[in-house]
Amino acid sequence: PKPNPIGWYAGLQYDADIANAKSVLAELDRYYPDASSYEVAGFFWWQGDKDRYDPSYATMYERNLVALIKQLRKEFDAPRAKFVVATLGQTALSSASGTEKLILDATLAVGGNSGMYPEFVGNV
Repeated sequence: PKPNPIGWYAGLQYDADIANAKSVLAELDRYYPDASSYEVAGFFWWQGDKDRYDPSYATMYERNLVALIKQLRKEFDAPRAKFVVATLGQTALSSASGTEKLILDATLAVGGNSGMYPEFVGNV
């Protein structure tokens, strides 16, 4: 017999979060009665914990984080919106190793101060 579909796919949570945020923005006056417009000034990202448990995820973290930043800015028509990326708080940079070090290094590489991504200087 054919297995029952589970209703899950990679990107399901992202799609739902984007749809929910856009729904609120489309009905801004419902949630904020005096508001007539908005500007997406920035994003906050704190993740990486689950990625550290799988070396293949940790290895791709930098590439995926860059793609996420670009996609969120595109989704919300906010090409220069600030992007704050928090690191894993339970791991000190000086003692990080293995996949935790990969995540921390990737996070710092994406930061505008690294110079690796010129479009992120001053806004990530």
